[in-house]
Amino acid sequence: MNKTAAYLIKFQAILFVIFLCSCFYFNRFAVDDYYFIGEIKNNSFLETYKHLHFKWHGRWTSNFALLSFIQLYDVSYFLQLFNLLTATLLFLVIYQLLKAINTCYLLGLTKTNLSVYALIFESILFFSTQTPNETWFWYTGSVVYLWSIIAILSALKIFFISNPKFSSYFIYLIGLIYIGGANEPLVLFFAMLLFYLALKKIKQKIAIASLVFMLISFFINYFSKGTINRDSITPSLGFIDTILYSGYGALDFLFFEFKNTF
Repeated sequence: MNKTAAYLIKFQAILFVIFLCSCFYFNRFAVDDYYFIGEIKNNSFLETYKHLHFKWHGRWTSNFALLSFIQLYDVSYFLQLFNLLTATLLFLVIYQLLKAINTCYLLGLTKTNLSVYALIFESILFFSTQTPNETWFWYTGSVVYLWSIIAILSALKIFFISNPKFSSYFIYLIGLIYIGGANEPLVLFFAMLLFYLALKKIKQKIAIASLVFMLISFFINYFSKGTINRDSITPSLGFIDTILYSGYGALDFLFFEFKNTF
């Protein structure tokens, strides 16, 4: 890579950071956020958490994160600081993943290269997000969607480490549990990946154990009273109708909506 291209890539990374921080500064709470603020003001953490789990939905890991942080809503610039924390965590897990890949395949990238590439990768994620306002800036949504992305990227790191430390296993386990209890589509995606790794005997024991832990977390979510209650008040579709509806939605997204992102 010539020097001009290298400087331009670094400059792009810096511009992305400035852009993201500007968006965070002007960000504001949404309607759902105010609802949770009201709940946490009038009820205890445990009462609100139980209400969500038994009355609304079973996303027990993201609910815990949501209610834990929202208690600090009256801290000056809370939302901006939370957005910055989330973006920083995302950068760190991408950096650590790239670092593990760099060591595994002996790519010889410097720390500066890894930092720049991590920022570029984060910018690609941002500009590939169809509705970044819902994923990156909406507080209630970010703990479900963006934090699940952080969890899955932190989990992937272990497959590129020859001799993982206890801390790596711990972070990996937390990531699996968070995904299972927060983001159902990602559970399907990661479960297929783990199943493939187990069949190919690539870190087979880790893959099988991972699948078990993640599915346990998912079942706590899926079979909660809140999820069952929410499902009972929404229209139900037959198996064929569900397939057709999902297929139409996927095609509509791929051919008519996804291109608008770019």
